[in-house]
Amino acid sequence: VNIMQSVGNLGVANVAASSISLSAPGGAITQTGALVTRGLLNAQSLNGATLNDSGNRIGSFSAASTGPGHISLTNIGVLDVKGINAVNGNIRLVNTGGIRTSGPVLAPKGSISMTANSPLTIGDSGVSAAGDIALTATNLTSAGDLTINGPVNSTAGAVVFNAANNYVQNSSVVAAIGVTVSAGGTVTFGPAATTVGSPVSFTANGLPVSSPNTTPTSPTSPTSPTSPTSPTSPASATPVVL
Repeated sequence: VNIMQSVGNLGVANVAASSISLSAPGGAITQTGALVTRGLLNAQSLNGATLNDSGNRIGSFSAASTGPGHISLTNIGVLDVKGINAVNGNIRLVNTGGIRTSGPVLAPKGSISMTANSPLTIGDSGVSAAGDIALTATNLTSAGDLTINGPVNSTAGAVVFNAANNYVQNSSVVAAIGVTVSAGGTVTFGPAATTVGSPVSFTANGLPVSSPNTTPTSPTSPTSPTSPTSPTSPASATPVVL
């Protein structure tokens, strides 16, 4: 199903289809009913997309906003994030179920918040924002594991990770203000894991853990994505023994 509002804002009611495409090149996208698809929900707009209906059941999601708007999605079920670019706004995802990213998640002038009420896996395209980046995996529906397989970069903010269960880092994490990681279970660093920020804090089950290798480089500004890429499998990781 393709729905386009060429002038002004687009408001959608209940839509169920094999895939859904929403377009508002001159305004924002909102909803008054649930969006249901096992396939892709693609939302393209000038002034953002607010899709927070409690009945949303989306299999995969991609979105872009070129104006001053934010991008927000609330969903139930396993969610594949194909790529999000909020050029002048923030990104907020809340999912009852696991989240995995297979494309870049970018907020060049804003912040990013992702909550997976079960596992959260960042793919090799990574996450980048000017402001704060907050990633949370809870134990609501299954083990709240947080896995970082791609770079996470905040150029002017802080990075905060919370894993109700285990945390695995196989890539770089960089933040201008600092990096805080808390895991209810174990903390594991792969050979490519690096962390840059001040201060840097890792805890596992309430106990401090030494941070992985650090490199004194400055965060780089996020860029717009080209084509989304699929996440790679995590590199071989070496557990940190407390």
